[in-house]
Amino acid sequence: MTLDDSLRALEAYYASMPPVAAMDVSVAGYDGERLRLHAPLASHVNDKGSAFGGSLVSVMTLAAWGLVTLRVEQAGLDAEARDDVVARLAAADGIRQLAAPPVIDLQIAGVT
Repeated sequence: MTLDDSLRALEAYYASMPPVAAMDVSVAGYDGERLRLHAPLASHVNDKGSAFGGSLVSVMTLAAWGLVTLRVEQAGLDAEARDDVVARLAAADGIRQLAAPPVIDLQIAGVT
């Protein structure tokens, strides 16, 4: 599978999950080490005008899962273990402390 095929498959997979489709998440870029996702603030805004913390964690998890998926596929390895790897990464890292709540579209990157 080519990298372009993998990126299209990842976007299609995200779109196939109703909760993720509702989040309006899209792949903003991939450079071999960093997968960037985009999610418009309008789909994630809370009553304070900033992004929901749950949206941040969700998009971060999707970025980590997508990054592992891409790396596993590009290495030609069996992708069956990827969900366990992503679960461990997400649990270990969690959400970073922010200086202020985001009030712009979300750009989240999974980085190896």
